[in-house]
Amino acid sequence: MVELPVEAIANATSHEVNIPQDDTNNNDIRPLPPQNGTSDHLSQEPLTTEHISPAIVNGEQTVSVSQINELKEQIETLKANHESERSTLKKERDEALAAKERSDAQYQTLLGRVNTIKSQLGERLKADAVSIFTSYSKVERKVLTLF
Repeated sequence: MVELPVEAIANATSHEVNIPQDDTNNNDIRPLPPQNGTSDHLSQEPLTTEHISPAIVNGEQTVSVSQINELKEQIETLKANHESERSTLKKERDEALAAKERSDAQYQTLLGRVNTIKSQLGERLKADAVSIFTSYSKVERKVLTLF
């Protein structure tokens, strides 16, 4: 697998970027980054063949500036698309959460109303039961007095 540092592609100023290769194994033979205590080399993650133009993967060892610019444009397009999709999904999530909160509030309001109606009906039923019992007792007494 051929690896290129990001710096080699991103900072290309000549017409082509040459990639040194070991003739025996097609291995990258560039020297390791300096070990001078700086972290500059840490941000230069190598690119693998999955990230590089098919021309490089197929054995061509140069990358033109136009290919680099095309890759940069593709990256920017992907970033823009990703950010757009991310913001759209965030907006949809926020709207869904707001709708859920409204629904929860309406549910609690309706539940309170149902409980109020339920208790009022219970009280009315008790009052009606007393009234019916009283009326029944009066009717029963009148019937008994008639006989």
